[in-house]
Amino acid sequence: MSEKNRFGGDNPHGLYMPMTDVEQEILARLVESQTLRVRVPRWVSGDIIPTKVGFGDKRVQVVFQVFFAPPMPMTELPSIDIELCTAEGILLLAKPYPLMNAHGKPVIVGENVTIDLVWDIAIDHMNPQLVKTLKPGAIGLTTRRLDRETGNRTVLGNMRLLESDASALFDLDKGEAAIRALDPATIHKLEQKLDPENIQRLEQKRTQ
Repeated sequence: MSEKNRFGGDNPHGLYMPMTDVEQEILARLVESQTLRVRVPRWVSGDIIPTKVGFGDKRVQVVFQVFFAPPMPMTELPSIDIELCTAEGILLLAKPYPLMNAHGKPVIVGENVTIDLVWDIAIDHMNPQLVKTLKPGAIGLTTRRLDRETGNRTVLGNMRLLESDASALFDLDKGEAAIRALDPATIHKLEQKLDPENIQRLEQKRTQ
């Protein structure tokens, strides 16, 4: 039995396209040097040092805490914008993060409240310029997912696959796109549950 999946991933039981060796090396350096930081614009001033970071050949998991400093009235918060960056300020990823409690409602926050969050990130590819910034000696193609001629992200990227593998990758890509669409849809549903006063407080915070 193969110890790799059909695309070379380390988990033989999972169907996914792994990062390249150089992308994995960059990620390992960032994790092992403990230089990854989380930022939560508008809600937290300064960088947040993760309490734990784990990674594999496709995903990175960042565990961190968000503390809401005073003054902060009790507010239903459907989402926050979060950024993953280096201690030097290099932005790696930014996205909205839905905040939903066990009852399917927005999380309630207020001053001196701390929430524990887990950010599970599936990495499709790393920007080659970023890779070469973090590893100046890197040459040539550093990711599988960018077209060799156009530099655009495509399903097949710069890979040459068997027809069966290419078909499986197209199906996999559709599934991953559907998963990526879940967070925006969840945030929209949570926002529909807010009362007018709560919406006003959030708007005031966004314009600060």
